[in-house]
Amino acid sequence: MSKVIFSRPMSPRCAVRGWFGWVVCDSLRGLWHIRRTLVVVTAVYAFVLLLLLPFVCTNLPYCKLYRNRIGDFSNALNYNSIRTKNAENFIQTLDPAKTKALYEQHEDTCCPRFAIGVITTKRGSSGGKDKPMYLTQVMARLHEVLTANDAIPKTALFMCNVDPYHKTHKEFQALTTLFPYRIKYIRSSFIFEAKHEKEKLDYMFCLREALDFQPKYVILVEDDALPHLDFYQVLEHVLRTKLETTIKAGELVENDEEWLWLKLNFPDNLSFFERNWYFAIEWVALSLFVSGSFTLALHIVYQCRLRNDVEENRGYHGSWLYLVFAFSFLLVFACLVILERPYFTYLRSYSKHFYSLGPGTSCCTPAVLFPAGQAPYVIGFLKHTHCNSQYPLDFALENYRLQRGLRQYLISPNIFRHIGMYSALRGKYNEREASKYLFEE
Repeated sequence: MSKVIFSRPMSPRCAVRGWFGWVVCDSLRGLWHIRRTLVVVTAVYAFVLLLLLPFVCTNLPYCKLYRNRIGDFSNALNYNSIRTKNAENFIQTLDPAKTKALYEQHEDTCCPRFAIGVITTKRGSSGGKDKPMYLTQVMARLHEVLTANDAIPKTALFMCNVDPYHKTHKEFQALTTLFPYRIKYIRSSFIFEAKHEKEKLDYMFCLREALDFQPKYVILVEDDALPHLDFYQVLEHVLRTKLETTIKAGELVENDEEWLWLKLNFPDNLSFFERNWYFAIEWVALSLFVSGSFTLALHIVYQCRLRNDVEENRGYHGSWLYLVFAFSFLLVFACLVILERPYFTYLRSYSKHFYSLGPGTSCCTPAVLFPAGQAPYVIGFLKHTHCNSQYPLDFALENYRLQRGLRQYLISPNIFRHIGMYSALRGKYNEREASKYLFEE
């Protein structure tokens, strides 16, 4: 009995005999695969870039497709009012005598782990109608976080009033019954003509006052830098695992490296992927990770399907995956730069273990941690440095760091958020950038 062999019928286009016919057949099949892939890629790109991203970016101010709206300024003021009301309600629950006694213990004792100085000056009109109440929000949040983490015994906290007319700073005066404070201009009401030089001298004063507590670390916070609820846990974790200790020869040992500061905040509008080489590396790495994961998932799915496919179709699987990876990488790459870095970095804020430590930047000074051993040298350098609009405080600090050859670090994501839509240096609201303050706590 003869053996009957059943075979899959060939496509009419491939029913050409001879070696040349098979080459033509393969070429036609390859062109058909490429054409189908290009059609799918074009459809996906059009949907994502022309429809999906513009819709998603409607409420994402840092997105490149976002357009400022008329109501942004009033909405930002409303969010600030909500935070202020919550802070005032929290403060009303505190007992002034007991709260202040908790912090005044550091006046007579030595060597807390942290000394936190909140640099403050009057903001808004004297009538109080448009006072943003940033200091109230910051002090309430700091006390709330320190209390929740049982950190008050090892943290000296004080307000540092650098307003030339300190008695007119009514918000500060109201908080003096709760928190320790230092006042720079007790008798003199002299106002420096150069605002940037005054800012430098104020910074020196508050840094010097923080050193009086003899801490291990000094944290200087501007009164419009609001700490996150987990800032203390994250800060302790980063210091203990990334800066105070290191791994040498497979063992955990004390880190003796000298470094000048740890920035706890970097402006979101300056942290775009294309603004810094370190951020650009994150951009490429994230694009490779997402596109590689997507391609791997497709490979696994198609690998299962190809088990029952004929051998002649398997050769196209590999080349097709290369195309998928290339096109998905370009799409993810474009989506990331359109959506921008802040929205991806804050995904890591769900756990202290996801925070990273990267190279610091010269900008800016909303919240900076100094090792106490470095602070006296910083004060000495600033004492012989003149600041102006072309050479502000953060430039002077960076110049000192470069001269000393010290390292700097930036924690990412931010553990302090800049809420100062009202600029103390300019004396007015920054309405043009109101969309950057559209967030709720």
